[in-house]
Amino acid sequence: MVPVSGGDENLAVTGLDLVSGELIKGSVARYRATVRNCGSNPASNVDVQCRVEGVQIDRKTIPVIAPGASETVSLFVPFYNAGPTRITAEIAGDPLSTDNVRRAVAIVRDRVSVLCIDGSPGDAGRLIRAALMARADGGEDKDYVVRMAQWPAFSSKDFEQADVVILADVPEITEQQARQLSRFVRMGNGLVWFAGEQVKVNAWNKLSGTGPNALLPASLGPAVETSDSLGVGKPLDPSMPDHPVCRPLQSLPEDLLSETRLLKRIQVEPADGSFVLLNLAGRSSPVLLEHSLGRGHVFMFTTSAQPSWNNMALTPVFPMLMQQIVTYLAGREFERPRIVGDPLTLSYVDQPDATDAVFDTPSGQTITVPVREHGNQYVALLDKSREAGFYVARVSVQAPGMPVAVNVDTRESDVACLSGDELRESLKDTGVTVSADLAADIEAARTGRSSWRFFMLAGLALLIFESLFADRILRRGQSTQSQTGPAPQQMEVA
Repeated sequence: MVPVSGGDENLAVTGLDLVSGELIKGSVARYRATVRNCGSNPASNVDVQCRVEGVQIDRKTIPVIAPGASETVSLFVPFYNAGPTRITAEIAGDPLSTDNVRRAVAIVRDRVSVLCIDGSPGDAGRLIRAALMARADGGEDKDYVVRMAQWPAFSSKDFEQADVVILADVPEITEQQARQLSRFVRMGNGLVWFAGEQVKVNAWNKLSGTGPNALLPASLGPAVETSDSLGVGKPLDPSMPDHPVCRPLQSLPEDLLSETRLLKRIQVEPADGSFVLLNLAGRSSPVLLEHSLGRGHVFMFTTSAQPSWNNMALTPVFPMLMQQIVTYLAGREFERPRIVGDPLTLSYVDQPDATDAVFDTPSGQTITVPVREHGNQYVALLDKSREAGFYVARVSVQAPGMPVAVNVDTRESDVACLSGDELRESLKDTGVTVSADLAADIEAARTGRSSWRFFMLAGLALLIFESLFADRILRRGQSTQSQTGPAPQQMEVA
């Protein structure tokens, strides 16, 4: 290893996240790009470019980023066509280019359809629909459809036309409906479940199942009051994970977020693979959970959509939360970026016709992966992604491809400068040689092997000597034969 001169200055694009908007043809979505200054000096006038399918569509400048700090900019992405869309955020002029790009994929639809099944005697379904259809400009999007159905008078055929199904205070479902809902989610669609007075806990616990194939992300317990002696409900915990659904709420002032109060919720026991997104303040009491099921996701509210359990419908939290959940669920698993080294998977609900799936790497290599049965589905697993860029996953060689964004791990973006002695110490016992003077080290390494010149000259001299000696012997033999003359011939006479 040869140390070279350089500095520890480095900028890295550490995030490119969908903040708001719908992934529908003709709409505009807002993405948030995060740039971190990993160096020891301020970085000024940082230019951030946003490209869609390689074409620049937005550009923002960050005036200054302090050392060790991160700054964000909003990038607005218009969607003119339906289908998978490659999106990148990139900075220029940074000496370490590996982490200058962040990639994402959006699956843009022609329309999004939501089916809300209302099992409450009140206004749960109406409030959910109002939250989903609320728009800042008061308009209505014709490509965003919310259909209503009353429990139990709904048909499972309604699932076929929906991207997201919402169950609001539904008392119970049949075993066949549970299987159909599970299949609906595993195919890549979304389910949102609300608690309520009508919910039959034992029936849901029995039908939703347990383990990795459970329909709901938690088992249900009894309903409990969360209000104090004055009837004031508990607020939401402002500490939230960095999840796409939580990002709009993180932008709200804490006093506005605290206006949302919960009077009642059901106790739950989260499953191992579930993820808690919202809690009550001051305690570990899940309000919203999520888990993945096949290619889709399920969200679970432990409270109702009705005002008797909370006042969510009267605050900005409810429409922001519901619209973001539907946007998240209307996506596909390909939209979630991976990190170099992560596995890439293609999952199938039914057994595919092809026995192999195909992954095209960013450098153009084609990798064939066998399809195997795993649980209740079939999976093709590329064990490890080895380079950053857009992979293309295909169920077969002839099938259309689906891009998958793979990014570098920006935890490795902190660049340190080491002296020769520090480098030798850090690489001690690894077998790596650190060279301070490359030319001198090469010359020293050659000293023990430079005798090849002597042996080559000696061999050449020996070859010449043998040639001269052979020539002398040959000439002596010819001279002796010419002096004696030919021998007399003898003839036999019969």
